[in-house]
Amino acid sequence: MSSDTDIRILEAALAIVGTKGAAALTMEDVATAAGVSRQAVYLHFKTRARLLTALAAHVDATRGLHRLRRKVMTAKTPLEALRAVVELQATYFPRIREIALALEAARYTDEAAGAAWNERMAERRAQLTKLIARLARERLLDAAWTEGEAIDFLVALSSIKVWESLVVERGWSKKRYVEHIERVLVSALTPAAAAKGRRGSR
Repeated sequence: MSSDTDIRILEAALAIVGTKGAAALTMEDVATAAGVSRQAVYLHFKTRARLLTALAAHVDATRGLHRLRRKVMTAKTPLEALRAVVELQATYFPRIREIALALEAARYTDEAAGAAWNERMAERRAQLTKLIARLARERLLDAAWTEGEAIDFLVALSSIKVWESLVVERGWSKKRYVEHIERVLVSALTPAAAAKGRRGSR
């Protein structure tokens, strides 16, 4: 359980990331913003990489990730769940982008950051694995895919790297991103369902 000081430090760090970006995050600046000593920041988080790790978990807990995931898990049909996954990424990636990219960079030089990054990726893959298994169970997954290949494809296409390339670098709107990624996923993974949807809209 986080202490009041932990939360104060994390919120100060989050404010810095929001205004200057994660690359500008230093333990000294966090200490100043939180109104604590630099030693206190090191006492609570040891290293900048561990601060980033805790900050990612803090954002997950306080910025709506669990609510968005519930929409995926409680979707009435697997196609609705697939659409909810795309909406989750489009909504949540802007909130976590700076921290996620900084954590990814830190994983190469810090063992704790690497473990945290791998855990996040494994958790994400596990959630998407459940979705592909549901598609297969309800005989909506196209026979051309193995479940493993379908999981790989879904993980890759819904990744923060793809979102960043299209939205951040190319300037796509959230609406455009959601519509096109959803269409590609549904058409590729469940072509029979996609064709049925097109016939029904005529």
